Amino acid sequence: MQIVLRSVLRFATSRGYLAGLPPALPRLKPAEKSILEILSERDIDTILASAVPSQRLAFALMAYAGLRPNEVRALRRRDVLLPGTNGEAQGGFLSVREGRSYGETHTPKTGQREIPMTAPLARLLEHVERGPKDGRVALNQQGKPWGQYGLTQAFERGTQRFLEGR
Repeated sequence: MQIVLRSVLRFATSRGYLAGLPPALPRLKPAEKSILEILSERDIDTILASAVPSQRLAFALMAYAGLRPNEVRALRRRDVLLPGTNGEAQGGFLSVREGRSYGETHTPKTGQREIPMTAPLARLLEHVERGPKDGRVALNQQGKPWGQYGLTQAFERGTQRFLEGR
């Protein structure tokens, strides 16, 4: 909030609406340093191999297609396009039409889009074309759509196990 206020005050000062910035503005808290752990393909393969099948599909959608957890929760069978192949799926497209957060469906943060699928993801999604088109793609171990926190918690536990086992 302070950042927005400072921006407005700087703008007002630059346009001459204010003589200067107020002298008693509180100091901003310094930004915390964050060190992102970027996983290699081998790391991702290890995490996926150690996950149960329901988690593996959801994690693969995030790793290979870059979907956010809310987009994974909202993905339906109609959103998966696998071209006809002789045998093993080699690719296809995902249509990201919506996100699902706190039980409500909404347009994704970056808008609707189509994402090309890698061969490993296409192979994991081969079974998806069977079943109702409105059915969810990623389901938890009970066969129900992932809840608000379940997917994130499962991913955090899976990556924590991986990092501890390094």
